[in-house]
Amino acid sequence: MQRGATDVAKSLSLAAAVLPEENLGRVVLITDGMETEGALEPVLEDLRTRNVSVDVLPISYQYDEEVWLERLELPKFIKLGENYEAGVILSSLKPGKGTLVLQENGHEVSRSEINYQAGKNRFSIPIYLRQPGYYEYNAVVEPADKTDHLQENNGVINSLFIRGKGQVLLVTHPEGNPRDWETLRDDLLASDRIVNVHSAFEMPSDPMSFLPYDVVVLANVPADAFDAIQLKALRDSVYDLGIGLIMLGGENSFGPGRYRRTPIEEALPVDMDVSQKKVLPRGALAIILHTCEFAEGNTYGKRITKQAIQVLSDQDDVGVLV
Repeated sequence: MQRGATDVAKSLSLAAAVLPEENLGRVVLITDGMETEGALEPVLEDLRTRNVSVDVLPISYQYDEEVWLERLELPKFIKLGENYEAGVILSSLKPGKGTLVLQENGHEVSRSEINYQAGKNRFSIPIYLRQPGYYEYNAVVEPADKTDHLQENNGVINSLFIRGKGQVLLVTHPEGNPRDWETLRDDLLASDRIVNVHSAFEMPSDPMSFLPYDVVVLANVPADAFDAIQLKALRDSVYDLGIGLIMLGGENSFGPGRYRRTPIEEALPVDMDVSQKKVLPRGALAIILHTCEFAEGNTYGKRITKQAIQVLSDQDDVGVLV
């Protein structure tokens, strides 16, 4: 259910649309009278011309106890190995107490009992960043008296991304030959890069999971080694997050790897279709040999014949008349 706005006019139009034209209808409107979107008068006039009556059941309410989190503040400039603080801004209509929980990448890192006043409150939670990567923080307040009206506004999310050494995700064929990528891996390690080698089955299915990497390398992996969710996640990470993508050549890459009309084709700067084809016609060669009246002439004739046959393709025909 959307709580951001109220469009009474659209609700009445939808209700009138399902009423049979040949029958008189009646619509019961339950509302607090707060119309934030749409134009009600034209809809009421249309219902009046159709003899559709609208009965209104007014409702009233008052929120006198509400707690919500406005934002989660994280440091802008970060060095690894140092302590920092996450700031949680909490607002409340009345004083109260509760529990403030902070999660880092889905794992709880802090749980503390808090007392808050009416209005805005700020709470600081220490955080410690151990290694480069993507950190997502989720703060949630749990009021102690359980009188909070809306649970949807009790949480806020923010994130950090810390760069370290260049990281490369090298994706390999589960049944492929390691020689397809071992040399590249060794060269990347020698250039002081961090290289994570994963099989196609282990490649992430969430675009945000690619954030720690500067580039993803597909090392002779066919498209059917991935599922549709993985391919779309990699495409979105390139388009939306700026992650690099390299596809190494091979019998399982590009067109032969069945990447045509896949999300990966959208992410790469090349098309998998062959727009221009060079077609060589089938050829035929007839060789007529006769006696050569010079030293070793017949021998040279045989050698020339063999060399001529070797340049032909498997589709060509050849005939020799001695």
